[in-house]
Amino acid sequence: MITRVITVIADDFTGAAEIAGIGLRFGLRVNLATDITSLPDCELLVIATDTRSMSEAEAIRINRKLSRTLKQFGCNKIFKKTDSALRGHILPELKAVMESSGHRRALLLPENPSRGRIVRDGVYYINETPLHHTPFTDDPEFPAHSSTVSERFPGVHLVNHSGEMTETGICFANAVVREDIKQFIRHSDSGILLAGAADLFTTYLQSEGYAAKKDNPVFQGLQERNTIIICGSTVSGDLSGFPYVSRKGIRMHTMPTDVFEGGDYSRWSKKLMMNYNDTGSIALAVGYRSKGGKNFALRLRNTMAELVYKLISFTAPDEVIIEGGATAFAVLKRLGWSSFVITNEITPGVVRMALKEDPRIHITVKPGSYPWGEYLFQ
Repeated sequence: MITRVITVIADDFTGAAEIAGIGLRFGLRVNLATDITSLPDCELLVIATDTRSMSEAEAIRINRKLSRTLKQFGCNKIFKKTDSALRGHILPELKAVMESSGHRRALLLPENPSRGRIVRDGVYYINETPLHHTPFTDDPEFPAHSSTVSERFPGVHLVNHSGEMTETGICFANAVVREDIKQFIRHSDSGILLAGAADLFTTYLQSEGYAAKKDNPVFQGLQERNTIIICGSTVSGDLSGFPYVSRKGIRMHTMPTDVFEGGDYSRWSKKLMMNYNDTGSIALAVGYRSKGGKNFALRLRNTMAELVYKLISFTAPDEVIIEGGATAFAVLKRLGWSSFVITNEITPGVVRMALKEDPRIHITVKPGSYPWGEYLFQ
């Protein structure tokens, strides 16, 4: 049985939430989950994996499994969400989805012109700066050592417009403005697997006849709700100047150097618990750029996840706010939270959702490289 549910496989949690937020903006009934055993009642199903943080072999296995499951459910509208800064196992995952879903062709368009992320003449730029000259060159897991698409993705067909697309294989699209994306979408068909970032998905929904709704729920602010804030990104900024943070007297606790280097965190945990008990709200941050590659980064986010678990086991807050996709996945997995109802797209990329098992608790997430926006902490 063929279903009209649009399904998205994302390689990290914040990317999945960003797509879910776009779905909410367009009035779709959205379900965001970290795994599926049955097809939920929704119009947009977004599956958040953590494959960007896994080995290539494990990422391939999970994408194959999900694609086969979706095919069994009759889902033929599949979108592969990829990172807009080219991080992750992009080609191996895309090929796995193609093989398992039966697609012979794929269009890879990870650019977000709306955020200054473009590919011109085969070179990736962020606000006109080549990717390998941006902070992404220091990414602990997928450092950008080159901005040239042919070097980053050998074997893909680099195309300037839809007429150059091949009958088989993966085509990587040059795109500088939103109109470029519209042209590719306009000339695509159901036999092409679309893979990319938020601008591509937004354009895809528009091509399917959806329009942004004017009556979406308006975010009313955090008010005086108690909050745990977790900054797991390597590019986290200072939050102390935001009105909500200063009004609530939320203290930013930066990870001690010895804990960062792998030492015992029990003393720091006790200090955090005392502050959280006194104020009802707290903010945690790594505070340093991760080093040592994937295993080092994995230990950091698992440490943060364990600390948050201890805090929430003591008393659950009203709000949990997490920066960084891998950190978000680690925290939510440790808490056993796996299914969510999208409530607000606070700003593009910053998405708030209610825990399905306990709607009193809300979780807000954003990618590490995106700004918080002007609304969340006002």
